[in-house]
Order: sequence, then C-alpha cells, then structure tokens
Amino acid sequence: MSIVIHYGAPQSRALLVLWAVEELGLPYEKVRYDLSKGEHKTDALRKLNPNCKVPTVVIDGTPMFESLAVLLYLGERYGIDRKLYPATAEPTRVEAMSWATWAVVTLGVDLMRVIEASSERIPAERHNAAQAAAARADVEHDLAILEARLDGRAFITGDSFCLADVAFGGALGFALRSSVVDLARFPRAQAYAARITGRPAFARAMQAQA
Repeated sequence: MSIVIHYGAPQSRALLVLWAVEELGLPYEKVRYDLSKGEHKTDALRKLNPNCKVPTVVIDGTPMFESLAVLLYLGERYGIDRKLYPATAEPTRVEAMSWATWAVVTLGVDLMRVIEASSERIPAERHNAAQAAAARADVEHDLAILEARLDGRAFITGDSFCLADVAFGGALGFALRSSVVDLARFPRAQAYAARITGRPAFARAMQAQA
C-alpha cells in the first residue's frame, strides 16, 4: 500500500485527507507546494490532476483528486474493517455519504462565501457586505439543519464516530476558531465541533499540514 498526499496551504481541504489517513492509521508520504509561488502549476502535477490543484492523492500508483472523493474512497477501502465507515448493506452508509457530501458542498461552500466576501485574509477590494450578509444567513440556515440532525446523536450518523464526521471537521473547526458565525447559538453543533476536532488524529493532521 502506498499513499502520497500532495497538498498546499495549511487548514485547506487537504486536512480532510490527512485526518482520514491518521484516523485509519495508514502510512503516507507528503509533498507540499507553496501555492503563493505557483509551485503547484507544473506538468508533473497536471499529469496527476488535470485541474493542477491540491490536494491530489496517489494511492497505489493511481491518482485521485477532490478531497471528498478521496475521503469516501478511503472509507470504503479501509474504513469498514476498522469500524470507521459503514458497510455497504448498513442503512447508515447512505446517511454517511449524504451528510459528508452536504458538509463539503453546502456548509463548506457557504462558509467559504462568507470568507471570500469579508475575511481579512481576502483583499478589501473583493469584500462585499451584501454578499457576506447573504452567505452568513445561508450558514445559519445550514447550522440549524445540523443542529436538528444532532438531536439525540453524538456524531453525524449516530453514537459512533466515522469518517463522515471528518467532512465536517474543516468547516466547523474553522468556525470554532473564527468569528464567521456565532456557534454558541447552536449548542449541539458547537459541542459536536469540539468533540470531533478534539480527537488525537485531528491534532496529528493539523500538525502534518502545518
């Protein structure tokens, strides 16, 4: 088994892949790129990922891209035996796939919209107060959905952590560390965010990405 993770900026979506392999206890190699210097814009990386973006992951010689796709693949290939991903016949498999996708393409994208329109990390000329307000409203709507989902559940599919929870870690971890949204208004989501980002594998992934 060989896993090579090509990644760039800290606290990017590469965190999902690094966290997953740490939870699974899989050996891996890392290749880091300085995105500000355009180190990722090479023919070598383009051969692995036609988008020429990171994270790009090579598993046993086969390249993959899109962090969510990699996360779900790792769950299917390695997570079932380790009790970190539901087996195909389990009803929670459908839930895991649905919620992991929602975490990345809905909650994660809406949070990114807030950042793009208002964050100090983004040039001021790109800020847009109206767009930021609309995005925050969408994030709060998303968090209300998550809050309802976590009623009676410690994790997204039930009482046990699985790799679908990893999909929430990047977005909710950022929300915990920033003022993008007031998570205190959503106590279940806030407790859930602290619970999943408090895992040792999350800390190891953060360190690996630094």
